[in-house]
Amino acid sequence: MDRAQCSAPCTIHCPSYHPQRFYFCEERILHSNEAPTDHQRRDVQRSIGDAYQELNSIQNELFELQCAITRIQSREIALHNFIFDHSPVIAPIRRIPNEILCEIFSHCVQSGTHMNAPNPSGMALTLTLVCRKWRRVALSYPLLWRKLRLQCTPQTCLPGFCFCEPRSWLHLDRSAAAPLQIAIDAYSSATGKRLLDVLLSHSYRWADVSLNVTVDLYRELFMNRITAEIDLPILKRLSLRFMYPNNLEHPTPFLRSLTALEDLTLDMAGSRISSALLPVWSQLRHCALRTCQLEDILRVLPLLRGDASLSLTSCQTTAGPRPIVRTTLISSLSFAACDEVFVTTILQAITAPRLTKIRALDFLNTGKLVELLLPLLARSDSNLTHLCLDLPYTTLAISDLFPAARLAAYEIAPRSRAALHGDHVDAVHGGTVPPSECCAAASRVGVPRRKGVLKELWLMEALNVPVVSEPTRQVLSAAGVEVVYFHADAY
Repeated sequence: MDRAQCSAPCTIHCPSYHPQRFYFCEERILHSNEAPTDHQRRDVQRSIGDAYQELNSIQNELFELQCAITRIQSREIALHNFIFDHSPVIAPIRRIPNEILCEIFSHCVQSGTHMNAPNPSGMALTLTLVCRKWRRVALSYPLLWRKLRLQCTPQTCLPGFCFCEPRSWLHLDRSAAAPLQIAIDAYSSATGKRLLDVLLSHSYRWADVSLNVTVDLYRELFMNRITAEIDLPILKRLSLRFMYPNNLEHPTPFLRSLTALEDLTLDMAGSRISSALLPVWSQLRHCALRTCQLEDILRVLPLLRGDASLSLTSCQTTAGPRPIVRTTLISSLSFAACDEVFVTTILQAITAPRLTKIRALDFLNTGKLVELLLPLLARSDSNLTHLCLDLPYTTLAISDLFPAARLAAYEIAPRSRAALHGDHVDAVHGGTVPPSECCAAASRVGVPRRKGVLKELWLMEALNVPVVSEPTRQVLSAAGVEVVYFHADAY
């Protein structure tokens, strides 16, 4: 068996043994039963012995090579493990200052939890399980532990003991002096009175509070503590959901302490809004009223500040004489799940000179809605910049909502055609008629125009309604108006 040798000795191509030259029998002897001669038999027997000897040498060399491969592979694994273990040491995240890491944790907790979650600080607890440094930083950062959620009921707690207490004590301790975000979903004086007393002793730290006002909680906050000292100097956001009709008429220490309140969500469960809230309305920037009566809303509207936004949801219409027109300084007005009679009465009963944003959901007769908006905007002389509507179920003439100097006349057509598409759009998009001539032609026919610029048009997205055509979208975009579809709350 000949084998090519390298010009110089090596351990890669050249074996450590010398290949033998074997005796090969003739074909007629290999493939027949003829008896070989004595000389042939001795040559074959010697060649077989040499082959066994060379085979042993090859097997020994293979074993040595396999040992070398195993040794090299072990070294490779060791090097990979070394790189894997030591690469994190030079990772940039290790050089992030604790202050920046705290800010990252804060955004993580805010985006990963909700006050309605069973444990709003669950994300903070998860951060403490990553590593010792993260645990040390998370435990020393008070803002991660400022959210508390209480649910004290006789069914879930023991008499005189609330299972929310251990977690609440822990959060109060770790939050140090940070502002607190508190949600009380359920309360029973038989189980949670001690916990409520402790929380009220920290009322000077309350910044964001959501209360489902049950009978027991109403009694504890608004009746039994008439003479008690309740200090709420930093409370800016408050949500009150009354679970039953109430008769809160006199200012209590709790209501008198709302000196910093800017955001109020009030669900009256169909009862009247208390006059005890009278000092609060003028300081609000955002106000959301749910299941409130029309008379109370008309009484509140003139009291809101100039840059305030008002959201009305599931409010009721009460029988009575036509209300007089009242002036309000709000900048944003929103309707959701309100009947047409309620919306009509509100829009006909107010003058809003600073109104720039209007949203009306669940109002399917959009043609009638625009007929209500035009007189409101005309007598208010306001500059509408944001309009949020459901997609129309009827023909909607929206031309008067656009300024004559910048946009031609447009229509939101019926369901048989694309929304916001018409002859003017085709002419402008095709280049045959410039927008200025369209506007001039529309103005000559005596169509009243308002001043102001509409910047955004929000439309509820649905599966079985037409969409804004691409030519219309391009024309509106050139005029500075953006058409947006939305699924949920737009503002």
